[in-house]
Amino acid sequence: MNVGYGNRHIILNRSLAFAFLLATASFYLHAQENVFDAPVTMKMNNVKLSTALRAITQKTGFEFTYDTDLVMPDSIVSVNAVDSPVRKVLADLFNARGLSYTTIAKHIIIYREPDEDTRVIEEEGREPVYMVSGWIKEKETGQPLPYATLGIYGKGKGTVSNLDGGFSLKVTGDDLADSLRISYLGFRNLIIPVNILIGSNYNIELEREYIPIPEVIIRTRDPLALIKSIRLNIPENYGTTPAILSAFYRESISRKSKLQEYSEAVINIYKSPYARSLQTDQVSLYKSRKIINTDLSDTLVVKLKAGLNACLFLDGIRNTFDFISEENIEDYNYRIIDIISFDDEAAYVVEFNQKEHVTDLALFKGLIYINTDNYGVHSVEFEINEKYIDKIDDQFVPQSSKGFSVKVRKVRYKVDYRYLNGRYYLNHVRGDLEFYARKKRSLFGSPYFIFFELATTSVDTVNVSRFSRDETIPTGNIFSDIINGYDPDFWGTDNFVKPEDNIQEALMRINAKPGKFEQEF
Repeated sequence: MNVGYGNRHIILNRSLAFAFLLATASFYLHAQENVFDAPVTMKMNNVKLSTALRAITQKTGFEFTYDTDLVMPDSIVSVNAVDSPVRKVLADLFNARGLSYTTIAKHIIIYREPDEDTRVIEEEGREPVYMVSGWIKEKETGQPLPYATLGIYGKGKGTVSNLDGGFSLKVTGDDLADSLRISYLGFRNLIIPVNILIGSNYNIELEREYIPIPEVIIRTRDPLALIKSIRLNIPENYGTTPAILSAFYRESISRKSKLQEYSEAVINIYKSPYARSLQTDQVSLYKSRKIINTDLSDTLVVKLKAGLNACLFLDGIRNTFDFISEENIEDYNYRIIDIISFDDEAAYVVEFNQKEHVTDLALFKGLIYINTDNYGVHSVEFEINEKYIDKIDDQFVPQSSKGFSVKVRKVRYKVDYRYLNGRYYLNHVRGDLEFYARKKRSLFGSPYFIFFELATTSVDTVNVSRFSRDETIPTGNIFSDIINGYDPDFWGTDNFVKPEDNIQEALMRINAKPGKFEQEF
């Protein structure tokens, strides 16, 4: 069975003790270094280092955050200080270990500066890179924040967190003097110097930011006017020149909780202009690999058709989302439900859904996040209206296997854009599909879960040219069928989206071909 996607207005048509407290973009690293000059008096003999640090916290109000592998909190220390500055106490505790310390908000950060002994990842012909990794979580609840945007400040290099909030980012020596900017809708930005993040896994906590907007302001804005403003401002917001995007792509097919196939790739995309252009996007494959479960007892084999093409097509500013197109907006209801913060600015949250009298189509419902100043789209979350989802089976399952009945249960998408140096770029696309397949004349069937995902890892607007014909790959084909071979050193210096824990566990369990699938995460 090949699972595809429909054309518009059929479907698209119509482990470490480390936690950062929130610092706003304008709050930078050394704003509270005077805590190091605060005098403390303490005498402690043969105590755990963690005990000594808690005593300093009680006296200063500053929490310590650190990588337990670096600091070794169970090690035994002694402190004898009489009106000594915190700086001297920390120097006595850490300088012999080669550790440094600084502040972010009300935290004292203990870290190690990168040096010649810091692990680097090397790949022939490419610049060595350092690894930054960890998890993005909500401060209040500790819950993971999926699909947070992480980018080197002012540069095109970045990634997104996965469904578990996990992330990894590879940076070069030139990036060590820069800062990492972490953004999430409705949360305050966090800016962290790159050099203090190298080589360890960190829990990074983001704090919600509430914008007190009188309800009358929301009620008096016309949501249809906002939708039209998106289209009017596309040339200014998204540019009239092409760009080259490097990106990570992956897709997965599971039956129940059992992984059947997992494919991933590093690709380059020629991103055609968003306005005044008839050019199409192109994809060039840089490296790829797949894993296929050979221990399958199922008679039904599911394959995802045109997952890459779907990612490009879901760039709905370039290809016009059904729910913002001029010819289709009469089929939707729109309502402004909130104004939230994002990237130190504000965004309208516009809810849309299918009008009640439109009963012959399965359209979308969801949310659009629109910048209140320039009307650029930060993010869109949308899914097929479940009330009419049975109308789309033929469009998503063009070729069902003989003897099987296949029904679509859920179709959900998320598309994000990153605002960089005055222009929006496609940043992240995620599609989650659920199907139910039952053998005819059988009482029971099985659910199948499919996802595809694309995350931009770098943007180049200088060295831009279309790919030659022999460099491009057919994005409308079944992606897993065009992948050959296996590279055990797959990632090298390239960035990728860290697999979720359940996927990593599944990959380790299954019998696979070709070769082995080593854990490189």
